[in-house]
Amino acid sequence: MMLAALVALTTLLGGAAAQNCAISSMFTDLTLITTSENCRAGCAEGTGVCPDEWYPGQDDSCDPECGLLFEHFWDECGVILTNADLGGMDEMGNFYNNCLGALYPPGSCGTFCNEHTYQCYLTEVQEACCDEGGTNCVEGQDVPNECPVGCALVFPEFLDTCHDHIDEQDALEVADFDTFAAHCLEVDGLELVEYALDLQRRGCTIDLNGDGHRRRIQMLGQWLGSTADECGWDTLNDLAREVDQICCGAGGDECVSGDLIVPPDTCAPACAVAMHDFHTRCQSTMTQILGDRFADVGAFEDQCLEDLEANGELVIEAIRNAICPDDVNLGGGEEPEGR
Repeated sequence: MMLAALVALTTLLGGAAAQNCAISSMFTDLTLITTSENCRAGCAEGTGVCPDEWYPGQDDSCDPECGLLFEHFWDECGVILTNADLGGMDEMGNFYNNCLGALYPPGSCGTFCNEHTYQCYLTEVQEACCDEGGTNCVEGQDVPNECPVGCALVFPEFLDTCHDHIDEQDALEVADFDTFAAHCLEVDGLELVEYALDLQRRGCTIDLNGDGHRRRIQMLGQWLGSTADECGWDTLNDLAREVDQICCGAGGDECVSGDLIVPPDTCAPACAVAMHDFHTRCQSTMTQILGDRFADVGAFEDQCLEDLEANGELVIEAIRNAICPDDVNLGGGEEPEGR
């Protein structure tokens, strides 16, 4: 039996075991694996039918939770067990490969953040945060200097995934990561609006309100093409009507106070995006029509940007969930030089 052979191996190796493989805990770790429900569920290609005395092998599948157990065990003791020429060790080595495939699927950083995957996760963050030739990042420092919108889309999620691993590293200060993640959720309202507008111009659809306004924002996006930089007389009424629908509702009820037409009490994120684009593109034309009264439009846009900052975390989440063409990278950014 394999277990008897391992007992003999313990006597043979004694203190000559590899430095990272504790013989005293080898059997405990292996028993933890062979009795784990997550590991036994992968017996015989996932049928869950295990022999009475079962040890992982090539024909057994390995889900990520089992992989966490087995990867740690085999990294420490695999060489010793393989070199001992015990039967079944090649099978365990093949199972280890199955586990690596489950933990680290091709094209991704894997399921868990650990010493094997942290650098992969960090590279994804740097691609979004270290823009402008890498000037936003300092060599040897994992936390960027500033957090533009593209960085805010990925850094908090990265920290949530890797927080425990970072906290265990003597060379890293998890408090620095926590502080920067909080800073990422305090994005300037104007920066959020312009980022959302840029995504729309590139073909993305963003549900900024989460209440059915996606269609209206998509309609507004039809006016945001590269040839629609001007707000001419022929497009002014149509564009203004779209902005009214987004900010005041289809019936305009949110902008009515008695017999007066007034701005809504609060400016929803979708309205902020619409108002900023309308104000930027139509300022010249509308000033000719309204004169000094156009300042009221600017004041409402300022209110919209303030309201947007107060809901920055919700807006970032909406942008993160945007539906975009395959060639649009939400995070953006450039790979820093020397990385």
